[in-house]
Amino acid sequence: METSKTLQNWNQVAEIQLVYKTKVKASERPFINSSKTAYQLAVQSWNPDTIEFFEQFKILLLNQSNKVLGI
Repeated sequence: METSKTLQNWNQVAEIQLVYKTKVKASERPFINSSKTAYQLAVQSWNPDTIEFFEQFKILLLNQSNKVLGI
């Protein structure tokens, strides 16, 4: 009985909304011109004391000019 109820509601999931509000001027955003620059910025955003304790991921959001919108 429980299984059929679960299968009927498989397409009902919570909605997630992302909101972007910048506090950084466009002229002050870092510019990514290579994979090395992206790597260096990504490494700076992680806490080296906790990086091995739990699994996590981050995304690097860029505009069309390869300026960083957020991590």
